[in-house]
This record gives sequence, structure tokens and C-alpha cells, in this order.
Amino acid sequence: MNIKKAISLAKNSDDKRIAFNLKIPSVLKTEFEDFCKKNDVKVTAMILALMQTALDEDLKGEQNVDTIASLQKTLITMNELIENNVDESDVGFNPIVVKKAIERKLNILAGINSDEEQI
Repeated sequence: MNIKKAISLAKNSDDKRIAFNLKIPSVLKTEFEDFCKKNDVKVTAMILALMQTALDEDLKGEQNVDTIASLQKTLITMNELIENNVDESDVGFNPIVVKKAIERKLNILAGINSDEEQI
């Protein structure tokens, strides 16, 4: 996992957040708080950045034509829902949030493809 990337993400984090309960050993908590202070990031932002980095790296490992096609198809569906003013109460999820997540994933995969083309 790229810790420098996670620290950078943590410093630039401003997404809406929801509650999440996590129990960890007290020694790990103390050491992690010290790590975050040393790198001038908030603990919550760093945890979120590490989670995001792990998901991004996992996505890169799954990169294939089917994954990209599936994401593109879902993006089209989300755009249609948004254009038709469908909201969370209608479908059980927020199409705008899903669209942003899919666009982020496609951008990650596009970055991988452009890196491979340059080699």
C-alpha cells in the first residue's frame, strides 16, 4: 500500500462522512495517533485515506475489459436515473453518490491504461 498517497489523500479529504464504529487495541490507537500527528493529518482522514487506497489498489488488480464495461454500463444507468430525477427514496441508494464512485473508479482504470500505453 502506498502510504505517501494515503497521507496526501488524508490531507485533501473533505467528503461527507457517516458514523462508523471501530474497536482497536489501545497501543495501536496511540501509535496511529502519533503517526498522524507526525504527518499533520487527522486520524479519521488518515483511516479513510488508507481504506480508499486499499480499494484503489484492489481495483487496479481486478482491471479487465469486463470490469470497465460493467462500470460504464452502471454509469449510464446512474446518469439516466439522475436525468429522470430519481432519488434515494425511489431506489434505495443515491444515484449521484454511486455515479461519483463509478467515475472515480473509471478514472483510476484510465490512469492505469495511460501508464501502460506510455511504457
